[in-house]
Amino acid sequence: MLNQGSFDAGKKGGKKEAPKKNKDEEEAKPESIYVKEMKEAIKVEKSILRFRLSQVRNWALMRLKYQRELALKIYQKLDDWINVGSKAENDAIEEVCGVIKEAIEDQTKIQDELRVNFMDFFVDQKMLNFIEPPPEKLTAMEESDEGRFNIPQL
Repeated sequence: MLNQGSFDAGKKGGKKEAPKKNKDEEEAKPESIYVKEMKEAIKVEKSILRFRLSQVRNWALMRLKYQRELALKIYQKLDDWINVGSKAENDAIEEVCGVIKEAIEDQTKIQDELRVNFMDFFVDQKMLNFIEPPPEKLTAMEESDEGRFNIPQL
């Protein structure tokens, strides 16, 4: 079995240090003209990009505000429609209740047809509902004549 200390003994410090450069060499070396031009070009491109991004952001905000205004108008119209519809339905129900209540108080049958047309209620007097069967019609009376046949004979 090997001892862990024997592996560590071969290593000295574990990290290699980079050779130190003189500070005079770093300061003395000026940047080239091309590097300066490249840095300036990058700054210009970044400013153009920032301007374009701000333009896109402003346009998107303007569109969102416009869409919000339209949405609020539509929701207001829908709310108004719902309120008008429910009020009209409630009015129609109250009218039907009034007709039925009147028939109950008078102890009469409702023979006129009660109709709802969209959101309006009306009594259709052209149609009659017979809760009990209508009276039977009388049989046809014909004059007897020996020269022609009557209906039962046919």
